[in-house]
Amino acid sequence: MPSGSYRVKDAVGRGIDIGSAGLPSYNILIEGHTDALENDIVILYGAAAGLVCCWFAERLGQRFGW
Repeated sequence: MPSGSYRVKDAVGRGIDIGSAGLPSYNILIEGHTDALENDIVILYGAAAGLVCCWFAERLGQRFGW
């Protein structure tokens, strides 16, 4: 494999995860620098929700014309 590139060995959609406020999450298995399994990397990827304080501040700005 060329330097600076990665190979995805597997990807799994875990569906809705409780820790991410009901948003979908995924596990991605990346091949390490050798064929040995202990060099593989697992990336946990999940969608992010907006912060409640940002939502609240945006609504206040709309209400009071900020």
